[in-house]
Amino acid sequence: MEERRSGCWAKARVGKMAEKEMRKEVEHIMNKHGVGDYTDLKELVKENMMDNKNVFSEYGLEDRTDPLEELEEEMGQEDEFNVVAEGEMAGRLLLRSSFRAATTCRAAPVPTLTRGMATGGIPTDEEQATGLEKIVMKAAQQGADPYSMLKPKEYAGSKADPHLVPSITTKRIVGCVCEEDNTAVVWFWLHQGEAQRCPSCGSHYKLVPHELPH
Repeated sequence: MEERRSGCWAKARVGKMAEKEMRKEVEHIMNKHGVGDYTDLKELVKENMMDNKNVFSEYGLEDRTDPLEELEEEMGQEDEFNVVAEGEMAGRLLLRSSFRAATTCRAAPVPTLTRGMATGGIPTDEEQATGLEKIVMKAAQQGADPYSMLKPKEYAGSKADPHLVPSITTKRIVGCVCEEDNTAVVWFWLHQGEAQRCPSCGSHYKLVPHELPH
């Protein structure tokens, strides 16, 4: 049991030492070629700006475009009971992790903005209106004002062009100012049928049927 523990401790110690040595070697290569981080090192290798053999020959790797494949093969051939092999495996694991980080920790590309609107274009106010707004718009297109929202139309007040008074019943009380500067209002009943005249000024008024929009 003691021998097994001492053997495991020796393996772990050798693995840590190999990892430190490998880290120093990688930093030495980066400083030699003026590379700032592992991402720049990976880009430099991909662009063939330095020889792959100079970088990977020390670690038993062949001259390949992607050294990770060689690492996988070499890792599979390691002897787990060989202390030196485990030290090399720890060093190669460090090198592999650096390239993993270089390939995965890159900035995500910004997706291009796509138009979410249908090909038919932007709908008009009339096309997307609903409820009360739609009723008012349709009435306005027909020249009607069901909710008395607009300014009342002006009429001449003559027999041919009388003032139109909407009403939901057959009669309605009407107030006539007669003159613009008059302060008194003349009230009278307006019945359905022919146009009627104001008792004071003689303006013509006519009752027209009106239906509530609801």
